[in-house]
Amino acid sequence: MNEDKTQAPPAGADVAAQPAADIKPNAELAALQREARAVDGQPQAAERKEQNAVALSMTAQNTGELHAALTMARDAALPLLAMVLSERKAVMLSAIWSDATMEAIAKNGAQVLALHGIALSNLTGGMGPYIGLALSLGPAVFATHRVMTTPDPKPAEVVQGAA
Repeated sequence: MNEDKTQAPPAGADVAAQPAADIKPNAELAALQREARAVDGQPQAAERKEQNAVALSMTAQNTGELHAALTMARDAALPLLAMVLSERKAVMLSAIWSDATMEAIAKNGAQVLALHGIALSNLTGGMGPYIGLALSLGPAVFATHRVMTTPDPKPAEVVQGAA
């Protein structure tokens, strides 16, 4: 025969005020709660660490690609602008769009792209080499056009220009 070893509380006693045998003291309970939160947070921390590593990798890749694209665009644009601007303005533009400027724009632009989860190579859709070819051919094509369409000086003008 099983006998119940628990005793009923005395009549009129507040049952909620009495500690149950299976509830740990507050310090132990708090420690268990902290441990549970730490265990629950571990996958989140690992996930955050992985996300940070991906973002850093994407930022580094975007920085290099963006720097190359910006430099290529600058190197294509400046000779074209030099054809229509004064030499003084062309020199000033070269100073403004320096390598240091390109690096700063690339670094900060890459961080913005990574913030949005965008890889520059995805934006160009694999067309980067073709864009680069077009940009590098542009100045040569326009310079060739200019040479071909500019009339030759007349012989008298040549003699006067030499004097």
